[in-house]
Amino acid sequence: MACSFDFVVLLVLVVLGRVLEVEGRPSGTWGWIADSNEDSGLQRLTVPQSLLGSIASPLNAEETNKYLNQLNDHTLRHHGQDDDFCKVARLECNSDVEIVGMSRINPVDQESFEHNRDSTDIMLGNQFNHNDINKGNEIVLPENLHDSHPIVPFLPQSLSEKLPFSSGKMPELLDTLNIHRGSNMAMMMYRTVSQCEARDQSKESRKCVTSLEDMQNFVSSRLPQDKHITALERSSSISGAVRSHSKDSWKVLDTKLHETAVICRKSVFAYAVFECQDTSTSNMHIYSVEMQGHDGSRRSEVASCSKNFATTSVDATAHKRTEGQSCLWVTDALIWAPTN
Repeated sequence: MACSFDFVVLLVLVVLGRVLEVEGRPSGTWGWIADSNEDSGLQRLTVPQSLLGSIASPLNAEETNKYLNQLNDHTLRHHGQDDDFCKVARLECNSDVEIVGMSRINPVDQESFEHNRDSTDIMLGNQFNHNDINKGNEIVLPENLHDSHPIVPFLPQSLSEKLPFSSGKMPELLDTLNIHRGSNMAMMMYRTVSQCEARDQSKESRKCVTSLEDMQNFVSSRLPQDKHITALERSSSISGAVRSHSKDSWKVLDTKLHETAVICRKSVFAYAVFECQDTSTSNMHIYSVEMQGHDGSRRSEVASCSKNFATTSVDATAHKRTEGQSCLWVTDALIWAPTN
């Protein structure tokens, strides 16, 4: 009996020591190594402050927990409340939002590029030849080179994961945000969800993200683990930036090819939703282009060029000229690339 009692005491001490060891670890992890690896992956990403202010959720922890509880209780509403959810979270719950045409959505993969390249005058005006962005050349930028999607931030991950994101449950989401089901915003939200569902999301190279954390995790997993990552600058994404006029020409100061990049295209939704894709699995090249105007002003833009058309020479015929226009200026997107 004494031996049995000693064994039980020893077993209790071992179990107690194990519990104390686990409790001493960071919350939500099962080991320092796993937590360190996760942190190091996210620490490799740099989001410029000017960009962070437009996509990061303004909700603090207390507000997030309050709205999460209301969501769980099915009492989350935004009209008729002093603490208007859409207003506090800076969401776009305006049912009469302007519909953004498909011509303003930049294609990234080769199939989309070839399908859209001749679809509208707007898209054609945004096309140019790869040789146009060689260093030292002068290029005229299109007047419509600016972001057109509504500027809305992400929701905190805990909230975005709780909200339904599927075409079958869209009525539930619209009712939660008090967006009329037949409104322009409802149509755009349906289109966004349908596009995400239509894409082959099973492929690891493509994903629709609904939170900043989700985007950071995807980008970090797709780009080299030993590199620092940053979002490329685009002057056309800055609200209130001076727009180019049809006769303005810009001198190309520098053009940099990004062998690996992840492009996250903004979708129209009540809160931020981006469709992210690893460009190494597509037929596109990503270039960052630094330019200077005649008045000394500088601007940075990002170009997406078709690999299959990159070496096509420009012929005198209209057909050949169209084939030579192998590049598009990227709008309404975040482009992530290694910096070293």
